[in-house]
Amino acid sequence: MIKKLFASFLMGFVFLSATGFAIAEEAIVAKPGIEKEVVRKGDKVKLDSKLYIGGELLDSTPVDAVLKKGKILPALENALLGMKVGEAKTIILKPEEAYGKVEPTNIIEVPKDMKVFKDVSLVVGGSLDYKFPTSGKYLPCRIKEIKNSTVVLDFNSPHAGKDVKWDIVVVSINH
Repeated sequence: MIKKLFASFLMGFVFLSATGFAIAEEAIVAKPGIEKEVVRKGDKVKLDSKLYIGGELLDSTPVDAVLKKGKILPALENALLGMKVGEAKTIILKPEEAYGKVEPTNIIEVPKDMKVFKDVSLVVGGSLDYKFPTSGKYLPCRIKEIKNSTVVLDFNSPHAGKDVKWDIVVVSINH
């Protein structure tokens, strides 16, 4: 019995070696009821990626993402569905699919002599956590302009209004 099992294993090994892994993989996939693994809702996926915003390379680190947990942009999540391990794709998102358009209502002008600016070096393009006097809540913003007696703050995402491009490769899928 053990000899028969070993002989079957050895024949299978010789078959895989002789035909090549790709051919063997296709033969296995072709069997009824067996599909190649694809990304589905709820999966945890590992990606190799390059993220470009406004044409500039912003990040090229591996990404772990869980689909349908609100961790990634919905348009990116939809593009990942159905991809296979090893598959590569370029995804281009318009501003409204990514970080949104620049909203003029998210740009405010406030007095320069406010407490929030006392220990802060005011530099155009700099960022700070602005504390709203009425609610006491902090929100991150960028300094858009410095005038004589006021400061213009931009609460839009720094990526708002820009196209986003991802070059991705699916490294692994966990269902």
